[in-house]
Amino acid sequence: MSKVYGYGRVSTDDQSLDVQESALKAAGCHVIMLETASGASREGRPKLQLLLDVLGPGDVIVVTKLDRLARDTIDMLTLVEEIAAKGA
Repeated sequence: MSKVYGYGRVSTDDQSLDVQESALKAAGCHVIMLETASGASREGRPKLQLLLDVLGPGDVIVVTKLDRLARDTIDMLTLVEEIAAKGA
């Protein structure tokens, strides 16, 4: 059975994930993964890695803004290719 995953990220501890979490819940996400980590690199983003590890065919990832998922266009294209390779 496919799942709808939500992913939210802020860069610093003084930022809040509340708005993103509320929007992801409203979007009907079954599982929500939130983390505080710089978007400058995928290193140090364990929740994103976990999300990519558990994705399966038919699964969906929801984000509130694209810049919460990827740091730039090339990073987004790489992520989309990884996600598509899993059938998600």
